[in-house]
Amino acid sequence: MAILLYQLGIFNEMPSKVFMDADYISLRNGLELLQQQYHFPLEEIITEEGKLHHQLVILINGVSIDKAQGLETFIRDGDKVLLTGLVSGG
Repeated sequence: MAILLYQLGIFNEMPSKVFMDADYISLRNGLELLQQQYHFPLEEIITEEGKLHHQLVILINGVSIDKAQGLETFIRDGDKVLLTGLVSGG
């Protein structure tokens, strides 16, 4: 399957189009596979408690994973995944 991965200021070494050998996979497992391939610091995304880091936001096809099943949300062929840090200001 092919996933379009958008990242805003997070891990520039990750590609924008990712291929995985699966029909669908949980976001958590997908991130673990990407970490093995591209050696980015997974602990900056998933905490030791197994949760999404509090300063990050992940959207799948424009929907926050908080509105779905969190890191257990399944991603499928053609999905668009956005990974970004929180932005604030005044």
